[in-house]
Amino acid sequence: MQIRFFRYDKNYLLREAQEGLRQRLLLYLCSQARHAYQQHFNPLGLLDSTTLRICKTQPATDSLHHMYDALAAIYRYRNSSNQLELLFNGKTHLEQYRLDWSQCFAQWCSQLCADPAFVRLLLGITVLQPAGNRTSLAEQRIRSIVQEKFGLKVHKRRGILEQTA
Repeated sequence: MQIRFFRYDKNYLLREAQEGLRQRLLLYLCSQARHAYQQHFNPLGLLDSTTLRICKTQPATDSLHHMYDALAAIYRYRNSSNQLELLFNGKTHLEQYRLDWSQCFAQWCSQLCADPAFVRLLLGITVLQPAGNRTSLAEQRIRSIVQEKFGLKVHKRRGILEQTA
């Protein structure tokens, strides 16, 4: 059963496109975070033990699934029209949704990775965290950074709520 985060969260093609791109986009986010780490914390490119570990370790993206679901829900909320538009470029609607979602996700990744705290937390739970350790506090902090960035709170039971200033 899929969770509906708002009343008209019925764009099943978009949801399918987002699910199909989950792993690839999370790996893209981790690579962007690695690049941002070099810019924020190691601009000279010195090779210390932490930098080598970040560059060589395969990221574990399991702890980022909730954040990805929140970003996907925010995208569906902001683009909530369920009406299929007429496409004259020869692509199917699923292909167009994949392209649009990938481009938006890439843009959001660059915006999120501009924050050094986000980069530290993301690399901490995907690359630097020893296997088996709980990362729930860091995951919560990442979700709060995402919520602050977009001004929306994503709850499993209450759906998407606008944050008041």
